[in-house]
Amino acid sequence: MAIHPGHHQRRQRVTPLPRRPRERLAGGVFQAVTRLVGFRPELVPDHLRRQLRVIGVSDEQVFRVMPSLRSLADWPYAWEDEGDARAAEGDWNAAFAAYYVSQRILLARSPLKDRLYRLALEAYAHVDQPELERFRVTNPHGEEIAGYLQMPRGYEPGSQVPCVLIVPGITGTKEELHPFAMPMLRRGVAVARLDNPMYGETEGHLTDRSVPNPRVVLDHLATDERLDASSLHLYGMSLGANFSIEAALGSRAASLSVICAPFQPSRYFRDLPTLNLTALQHMTQRRDLDDLMQFAAENDRVTTAPQLEIPVRIFHGGRDRTIPVEDAHLLAAALGGPSALTVYERDHHNCLEHMDEITAGVLEFIADPYGVCERHASVERIDRAASVPVSDEDAAVSRGGDVPARGLARLPFLLPGVRPGTSG
Repeated sequence: MAIHPGHHQRRQRVTPLPRRPRERLAGGVFQAVTRLVGFRPELVPDHLRRQLRVIGVSDEQVFRVMPSLRSLADWPYAWEDEGDARAAEGDWNAAFAAYYVSQRILLARSPLKDRLYRLALEAYAHVDQPELERFRVTNPHGEEIAGYLQMPRGYEPGSQVPCVLIVPGITGTKEELHPFAMPMLRRGVAVARLDNPMYGETEGHLTDRSVPNPRVVLDHLATDERLDASSLHLYGMSLGANFSIEAALGSRAASLSVICAPFQPSRYFRDLPTLNLTALQHMTQRRDLDDLMQFAAENDRVTTAPQLEIPVRIFHGGRDRTIPVEDAHLLAAALGGPSALTVYERDHHNCLEHMDEITAGVLEFIADPYGVCERHASVERIDRAASVPVSDEDAAVSRGGDVPARGLARLPFLLPGVRPGTSG
């Protein structure tokens, strides 16, 4: 029997957060319609389609799986079947994407979510990419931090290369960061990625003890003789960007890049959709909404930012309804060191429409952090749609329409599940 994503077994004692009236109404209408006509792939919202594409789900998979669904309870099993079928064909990119999406909708840890995630891990190990070097680093409180390190293709033994440590957002895992890692690996930059607690393989749950986990991983990376210890960079997304701000303070990081970072979450977290708050509740094990808001207040960065003197590159979507764009401006103004802020006026949370441009910007930034901040306008506003969608071209377009404005080479993007020369 299918288990509804909101009702599978919980391992923690928390008070489930009540859905707001408008959420209950919208959910009821959605369920009634899908029971009658199923999921219409052509009606999948653009933002959800982009998220699926970034993970590696092809349009063919969407049109194959969605029509079979009659409720969200069917989601994990339908996508698991898709993963099984693609694995049987030896298409590990598509198998990974399907298995990963199958468990992504499940917010609480459960035997079902754990089993589906293990299938995703097994498939991901077969994806064609630079070798995945697993690391396990213990933080000062005895909790094991799980992650990957990948050396760039063509790495010459005896040399040292820069390294970027990427921190995922809420509910994300290190595997979900694949499309952000690949362009950097093709550009001669090593990439490390970690899991936050509760999602993925890192131990413990989210507390003030685990928020600085990226700092511990940077110390570990600095001992690797293949990496340039003076060129270790942090790169955080959404809530992972908030953690990265704290972790960067007093760390070995030479620079910090953030996408849609919550700077002062206590101002607005109470108004986030219940789905987001529920995920955060599972990560933190906080008892109820008031306790969760205490966690948000504890992670305001108004005291950390002025102490942070390394260069910081900030990206934010002007239409972000999760983390208001005001937080990007407040962060830039509060920082104790140089910064460069780009606002994509028409983009949303995590700026997925401009993912290629951001990749280009981050690569340019880590090559010359101080120079980029010095040359950059105080606030760069880009008020146009993405010049290139998430596709098989990475880091190709930078500020100048379809022609790279800064001599950035066009390289294959190769999202899992997307073939060269096809749109993703």
